[in-house]
Amino acid sequence: MKKNIIISIFLFVLTIPFILSATLSGKKICIDPGHGGSDPGALGDGIKESDMVLDISLRTKPLLENHGATVIMTRTDDVYVTLQNRAAIANNNNANIFISHHLNAFDTTAHGTETLTYQTGSNGYTLASKIQSKLLEHLNRFD
Repeated sequence: MKKNIIISIFLFVLTIPFILSATLSGKKICIDPGHGGSDPGALGDGIKESDMVLDISLRTKPLLENHGATVIMTRTDDVYVTLQNRAAIANNNNANIFISHHLNAFDTTAHGTETLTYQTGSNGYTLASKIQSKLLEHLNRFD
């Protein structure tokens, strides 16, 4: 991962509250820093994806809380959490929104930035679309 991409991601995180047109007051948002522990995710320039997404997630948490959201984290340090446990944390806390941060890497046959959502036509889809649009704008990457 190059330094300019990392800096762009941090700048993007600072804009998250302004992307949202609706108020976050009273919403429960589960933030899932991908990977962790025995699963470092992508590796690049001596940086583990799991460390970067944890840092991004911890920076995102107070930004959302400052706009009235209750934020639940699936992990707050370098531990492995199974996919089932990540979903259970969100479900057991009745989260309105689930955000899983990843910084994917692949060979030359795949490239770009992705934002995934459970279903179209929902508030989650609207949020994911806004986040994807801003990510592409800030990172200058392919969709």
